[in-house]
Amino acid sequence: MNIKKTTSYIHQSYVKIPFYWTKPALIEARLIYENTFRILNTTYKIDSGKKWHNSKIPKLLLYNIHYFDDLISFNYKSREKWHYALLDDWIINNTDMSLPGWDPYPVSRRIVNILKWYLVGNKLKDLHVKSLASQANHLFNNLEYHILGNHLFANAKALIFSGICISTKDSQIWYEKGLKIVNEQIKEQVLDDGANFELSPMYHSLFLEDILDIVNIHFAFKINAPANLLSKIPDMLFWLEQMCHPDKNLSYFNDVANKIAPSPIELIKYANRLGINRKTNFEKKFIDLEQSGYSKVNFKDYSAIIDRSPIGPDYLPGHGHADTFSFELSLGDKRFIVNNGTYTYERNEKRHELRSTKSHSTVVIDDENSSEVWGSFRVARRARIINRNNKISKENIILEASHDGYKRLTGKPIHARKWEFKKNEIFIYDYFSGKGKHNLKIIFNFFPGLIIKKISLKKYLLFYEEKKMKIIFHGQGNSVLLNSFYYPEFGVYKKSKKLIFEDEVFLPHTKITQISID
Repeated sequence: MNIKKTTSYIHQSYVKIPFYWTKPALIEARLIYENTFRILNTTYKIDSGKKWHNSKIPKLLLYNIHYFDDLISFNYKSREKWHYALLDDWIINNTDMSLPGWDPYPVSRRIVNILKWYLVGNKLKDLHVKSLASQANHLFNNLEYHILGNHLFANAKALIFSGICISTKDSQIWYEKGLKIVNEQIKEQVLDDGANFELSPMYHSLFLEDILDIVNIHFAFKINAPANLLSKIPDMLFWLEQMCHPDKNLSYFNDVANKIAPSPIELIKYANRLGINRKTNFEKKFIDLEQSGYSKVNFKDYSAIIDRSPIGPDYLPGHGHADTFSFELSLGDKRFIVNNGTYTYERNEKRHELRSTKSHSTVVIDDENSSEVWGSFRVARRARIINRNNKISKENIILEASHDGYKRLTGKPIHARKWEFKKNEIFIYDYFSGKGKHNLKIIFNFFPGLIIKKISLKKYLLFYEEKKMKIIFHGQGNSVLLNSFYYPEFGVYKKSKKLIFEDEVFLPHTKITQISID
């Protein structure tokens, strides 16, 4: 995209005074000293305005510095002087609109954060208001239609905030453009079960925050909030809760990292403050999020989240992983079986590894990925879900599906997986149709801190305090327990373990894995 270098905004402008403003969701602090950020677990200092645009640091970190997220973080009031100083410094030292800080996405995030900071009671100088108007005008002329998804929606949100909060000759144009995009994109980006269509719990959280903020800004100025947004929120809250473990934090399907979006608890509280209630009347033992493809199983001693979903929208799979038929399992409020998480968005081996099938608790055939992830945000041939079925009884929950992600291989393998959930047992049946000889790897990635003991070649005991489970492999094959890592946040890794059960077989073939919960 070629950024249009719009001129500074010269029209008279001022910020309006709201009737009221509901406290928004807050995030972890980003500033640790007056001009020093701690973002993505990296410390970065702005020195006399000379380091706002540093080509030597990762672009995601650079973007985050320009978001000004600290303005809406916990204990933000204690850093008020730092915020004013940074705002002034940014305006003085960021006049070149061709630099990354003027890319539409950081502009969108920054506009909204500054205006939310104003709405909670901080005063904006004329310098700040003029800058906001310039940024809104620049954004209006550089909307991210080439990216779409959460980027375009964030652009629209910033135009709505600017149009409502800033009084100038273009306010109504900004507002109407933002509202038009929101009305169009809400139909596209929210599925019938409430999921954001990128199928990442983290991006779902960011998108839900955007919607709550848009509702809030309308309420604050006594403007009718878009009805199509209000109607989506209960389903979106419901989806978010189902994609959390009993520890109340996000599961790791596709791109997910802690401390980027507001926590699920923060978002639920925010919705409550706005007078929006989430669903409470639903079957808790089994929840099928059919449109997005995920399912939740809840028994007394364990819960599981199962992925039978597509990798994401066909035209926007950039945050997708090759994680088809992976699942995560908690015993009580302790995670046991997991996917490995997200560490970076840089185009490197670590990014490719963590998007790969081997970093997820599922099956790898011939050391290939179920979907062909490449680059940082690209996917070529991808797994398609077929024959998805549920069989629910009083005692058992049986979930099954097939995918064709490996059909491109010699012999055209099709992987079908069936989970049979019982009170204290889970049986996983992996069926492989096709022809020829193939290498199969059944992979389990484990949460850090578990104690794992090998009982025999095909039996392992895992426990944490009083919670215990056994994994038992049936049939031929060899197992190996490897050292591994878990990536809960950008730039953070923790030691963990990975269990692989491997076999060379001729197709068709069946593998059975048993998980017994004590």
